[in-house]
Amino acid sequence: MSLYSADLTRPYCPVLDSRRIRSSGGPVIRKFGQDFEWNELHTESSALEPLRQVGDPEMDALLEELQPRPSDDVYSLIVSKAAEDSESAAARFLAEAGTVPEWVDWELIERGALTFVRLLPLCSVVLFNASLVGGFS
Repeated sequence: MSLYSADLTRPYCPVLDSRRIRSSGGPVIRKFGQDFEWNELHTESSALEPLRQVGDPEMDALLEELQPRPSDDVYSLIVSKAAEDSESAAARFLAEAGTVPEWVDWELIERGALTFVRLLPLCSVVLFNASLVGGFS
């Protein structure tokens, strides 16, 4: 079978039992070739709209200070500005971004990293077959 004789009316990714809808009475929504059941875990778009106006004041101040052009390497601008002025928004940003929060559990991160490395061959197979192709095609 060649690419030109492929049946494009059928999905390439089989519908797994884990992806089948187990109805609990909510309406089934079909968007972008995917079906899902609307339930109490979903949020109406009207409730999400105000969140579009939530910003990042620290980053806004930093970008205002740097005035980067679209072609600029912003990270390099941040580093050079922080080196020039230790009281600048760039210096404050680098200090904050370089500080590891107290809640970080390094043993848990190491455990996750070891698990990822152990399962690395399977990760690419799962990403390709169950996530990337199925989710974006």
